[in-house]
Amino acid sequence: MLAFADKLMAILADGGEEGFTEQDLALALFGSPQDDRQLLAETCERLMANGEIERRGEGTQAAPYTYHLPVDRLPRLAPH
Repeated sequence: MLAFADKLMAILADGGEEGFTEQDLALALFGSPQDDRQLLAETCERLMANGEIERRGEGTQAAPYTYHLPVDRLPRLAPH
């Protein structure tokens, strides 16, 4: 079974340039935008401190925080 942080990273790998808000991540991970937000917030903070994910945006309604993998960690498409 994947650890919670690994599940989060797998979801972010599919986020592309737009990334995911905390609400989007909670919905994807828990099936509800409100469930286990504390675990999610703590995990995001730890992953950011380790440089494993990035947070963009201003944290406002108009420009909410979004979470992303760093560009050097994004999956690359194989050349044709």
